[in-house]
Amino acid sequence: MAAERARLHRYLRLALLLQAAGMLATIALTVPDFIDYQLRTLECGWCFDFRGVPFELSLTFLGPVIVVLLLIAWRWRGPGWWPFVIVTVIDVLVLVVAVVMIIPLVFSRTDLVPPGASVALLLLLPAIATFVLGACLEWPLPWRPILAASAVVALLPAAGQGLGVIGPVRQSTPGELSLPFSRTAAYEGRDLGCQDTVQGWVDMHKCMNATLLVYRGSGDLSNDMATINRALTVHEQGVAIGGVGVLPLDGAINRTDSRSVDASNAGACLIITDRLTAPPTSSTEPGRCALATDYADIRSHWPADDAYAIGIIYFWERRDYRDQYSVTFLNMTGTQPGGSVTVAVRARPNTLCSIVAVDSSGLSNVRGLDPKTTDAAGNVRWTWLVDQSTTAGRWPITVTCGATSGRTFWGVYVSRK
Repeated sequence: MAAERARLHRYLRLALLLQAAGMLATIALTVPDFIDYQLRTLECGWCFDFRGVPFELSLTFLGPVIVVLLLIAWRWRGPGWWPFVIVTVIDVLVLVVAVVMIIPLVFSRTDLVPPGASVALLLLLPAIATFVLGACLEWPLPWRPILAASAVVALLPAAGQGLGVIGPVRQSTPGELSLPFSRTAAYEGRDLGCQDTVQGWVDMHKCMNATLLVYRGSGDLSNDMATINRALTVHEQGVAIGGVGVLPLDGAINRTDSRSVDASNAGACLIITDRLTAPPTSSTEPGRCALATDYADIRSHWPADDAYAIGIIYFWERRDYRDQYSVTFLNMTGTQPGGSVTVAVRARPNTLCSIVAVDSSGLSNVRGLDPKTTDAAGNVRWTWLVDQSTTAGRWPITVTCGATSGRTFWGVYVSRK
């Protein structure tokens, strides 16, 4: 009996050391976020930046606990209530923290810093081991089966995440609908640039990507529309698409919180067009999301000799940050046909920048946009005259300075007299 208790005590001290090591590893997983905070500056004016906070919190709360666990492992020489009570309090707090970190994986499919996958192995399992061994040291309980059963329960979240049962859903294109149509990618992962806004006191930083997939339908437009609507219903999305018999047709699809879609999805744009009907020249009407260039992309990837084509642009958020040298648009003016347009950006000083502006034809026909070099402050601008024949609408502009790029839109409007 004494030999068994001595063996159990050795296992308990080893478990305490492993628990301290797991907490230290948890702190280490927050260091990259802290380094990013130190080395990369966000351009958001006066706002809060929460990068680095997980490191500071974990170091503040887990640091003292690690010291306490090491002292207990050193001083706990045998049965005693005071070390068991301290270890129990620590284990209960760890259990609460683990639940708080696992919940976002299960319900919102988002991950935290440190990663939720580390919770079971680094925090939950060592906490259960120290509690079970400590309790069995105080009471004559069969610690082996209890510890084995507890370990299985603790590892269930990690197993569920490994099997894809819980956690973020990864798809080839976030938010993509499951449609029984063949498809062709007109473009994939197009960079739409980044934007910083301040919501309350919190900096909201969003970088967006887009992919346009052109689908080949069954040949029966009514049936295809019904199929698309069923897919939207499954994905718990809403879309305003008007009548089936009206072409071209486009409508904005809201982002979805469906568990079958990646959490980074930011919505989609549904476009159905035929070969004869002229595409709309404006995307400012309620519910309309497609641009003239989107229709040009679809026409360049038209599926065989079909009478109509289905195009869906999927948008999703990138989880990256913009530093002080990314391309930032300082102003973007619109004009009437025959007027002038000016675009000014700021990027890394003394860097060569190129600009591509697409006009109403869907091509980069704007003349006079030669590459320029930013000045010592990082500023550069272009100005050009708009042809009298240009129709009203909005078209994309892409500016690339060194290894960074940004994208916005320029517009042509017709004044109403």
